[in-house]
Amino acid sequence: MLARYRGEWLTLTSFLIWGLLPLYFQQLAEHSASTILAARVLLSVPVLAIVFFLVRKNLKRPSCSQAGWALLGAALISTSWFGNLWGTLNGQLLAVSLAFFLSPILTIVAGMLFFNERLSVQQWLSFVICVVAFVFYCIANGELPWLTLMIAFAFALFSVVKRKGQVSELAGLGAEVVLMLPVALFILWGTTPTIGFSWSSDLWLLCIVPIYYLPLALYGMGVRSVRQITTAGLMTYIEPVIMYVLALTVFQEEISPLKQIAMYLVWLGVLVSFPFKKIRLGRRSHTYESGH
Repeated sequence: MLARYRGEWLTLTSFLIWGLLPLYFQQLAEHSASTILAARVLLSVPVLAIVFFLVRKNLKRPSCSQAGWALLGAALISTSWFGNLWGTLNGQLLAVSLAFFLSPILTIVAGMLFFNERLSVQQWLSFVICVVAFVFYCIANGELPWLTLMIAFAFALFSVVKRKGQVSELAGLGAEVVLMLPVALFILWGTTPTIGFSWSSDLWLLCIVPIYYLPLALYGMGVRSVRQITTAGLMTYIEPVIMYVLALTVFQEEISPLKQIAMYLVWLGVLVSFPFKKIRLGRRSHTYESGH
């Protein structure tokens, strides 16, 4: 049963980790978002070099098409991640959360447009509920900020690129370093010593490589093996739900009653998208929460 839903479980784990990222970003508040981005890219170079060396015998040279998909995916995920980081560090966690309400809707639309996927009755109902929730959230927010749109569109398109390009996780990570290394060097070249970072003392910053790559690798494997990309789209709502709880309890942000209603509707949409079915184990019948 676990093997059958491998893609769903991997995707779920990635969103749980991403939802908790603001707690980690909070430990890096003394640095600017651009400095953290540069540190993450530079620290990734030796790590990926070692990984490539260890698996060099199993590496296959990517085609021009695969290289293009890999670079495009790298640009999209870097954009989404930087927006998430910048918003958290600048007191806009709710704007980041709003982006991840919009992203599943865009991913579902992408599944229908690019992969000719059809929605089941449960998926349609969940989709409608989540759209209503997003509208409520927009009304409560008063506007659609540029940060929200940037994160949402970048991540939704990244899902499409991962599935359409079928690029391995290692190739995608390598492409991101190749693409972002000049950007990182430019950032550090223009960084003054007063806002720089200490490689020897800042342990939180040194942890950024595994914290960044683990959920990304899990999501990459999950979205390529999940039975429908719309399932991954609906799972995206787990992330803003966690961010909502963090904003309320840890970051002490004000959340209006209308935004609370939107969150409750999102939970309802998630529950509808995962119908309960019966399975029989031995002589007993158990209920489990399954995918589509």
